[in-house]
Amino acid sequence: MSNFEKIEDYEVKMVAISDVLPSPENDEIYGECKHSETEDLMDSIKTHGLEQPIYVSSDGFIISGHRRHYACFCLGFSSIPVRIAKNIQRQGNAEWHKILADFNPQRVKDASALFKEALLKVKCSDDEYRQVMRKRECKAEKHAKFMTVKGVKNFKPVTARRAEFFDAAKSMIYSLEEYWPLSVRQGHYNMLPLAPMKNSIRVPNEANRYINDMASYKALSRLLTDARYQGLIPFDCIADATRPTIEWDGWDCAQEFITEKTMDFLNGFQLNLQASQPKHIEFLAEKKTLAQIIRPVCAKFHVPYTLGSGYSGPSVWSKMVERFRESEKERMVLVIASDYDPEGFDLADDAVRSLRQHFGIDVEYVRAAVNREQIDELELATDFNPAKSGGSRLNSFIQRTGGTETWECEALPPKYLQESIREAFRSVMDMDIYNAATDQERAATDEIFAVKQELAHVFGM
Repeated sequence: MSNFEKIEDYEVKMVAISDVLPSPENDEIYGECKHSETEDLMDSIKTHGLEQPIYVSSDGFIISGHRRHYACFCLGFSSIPVRIAKNIQRQGNAEWHKILADFNPQRVKDASALFKEALLKVKCSDDEYRQVMRKRECKAEKHAKFMTVKGVKNFKPVTARRAEFFDAAKSMIYSLEEYWPLSVRQGHYNMLPLAPMKNSIRVPNEANRYINDMASYKALSRLLTDARYQGLIPFDCIADATRPTIEWDGWDCAQEFITEKTMDFLNGFQLNLQASQPKHIEFLAEKKTLAQIIRPVCAKFHVPYTLGSGYSGPSVWSKMVERFRESEKERMVLVIASDYDPEGFDLADDAVRSLRQHFGIDVEYVRAAVNREQIDELELATDFNPAKSGGSRLNSFIQRTGGTETWECEALPPKYLQESIREAFRSVMDMDIYNAATDQERAATDEIFAVKQELAHVFGM
């Protein structure tokens, strides 16, 4: 083709529009150009002209600029400016699909186009494979020396003596099944309205009724342990969040892996619902035992959450600040759930002070729980461990609350705590923006589902 002979790299020249050929592969990746989708582009070209030349290969096929070429054709242009890539040609080029994807990063694309681009860029190098295989070759240098363990671990069977106590505990456990695993502390507060007899045969009087004290709490802990060993309630209904377990994924064969990943393909999409909000929101909870309650609410609003075991430190605050700065928002809001006691109040204050004084973040603080209104509304049972006497934290707590009584987060019913957190989020978010984002998320999910159906059809599934 004479128009494309003897040219220099990046040379721009006017070429007859009929000599500039669309790449058929472009339609495979991005779909055909449509008049309705290029009307704004045509209006821009009418007003300002074609400001960006079409990028073409040495044999005349478009690399980047198919929509611009289509718009110029619709407008009746006889010639257009092109920039010619001397060292790239389409004919016989096995990498042509990938080249098109590499040269079109700025293009607005639907989910199908993005997926096809991603497939073109997937590579598994020999180095990556060898790295995986090396992990399998690691061997212990010495044989283990096994230890001898003697003795017997016993549990106390749940007999008729504790029947009323167990029936109440089992009823409580299953009434909160959606929040499993529970902590014993959560179970304790939910046992108080039931008030069963802990040992109805040996001590058949009110002195043996379940109440809000340490003795009852310990009795419940023993009962739940014995009942799980005896198989009367599931082991996974109770958990100790202070002892996390790490597990590793593994498959019995390649076919199992392929089947699982195929079934899960393109699942789990969630739009960043905070991206368009005017403020960046973080959630902090004092206790890991609240994880099952907090997670679904934070997921719904796309709010990152941090679970502590008491006071947090610099690593937690720096991560919050990093997320805040990446959001490019001007304001941060920290929503907190902590016990209504000297430590719970002070650790919330410590979080705000740390962000303000050490990182220069003028954070706003909202207390989702526990607060005085919740205590009065629900007539919550107080913590059976009284506030520690003496110290500046207690004095400050008394000044702020007017007393020494304390309440734990676990005393709040799970549904009530979830709704309190929702209300806190709603109070600091622009809900019109949030609702518009959820509509966008639903539309994107439908689009992703359509892509899955299209791929299933292509692969004959």
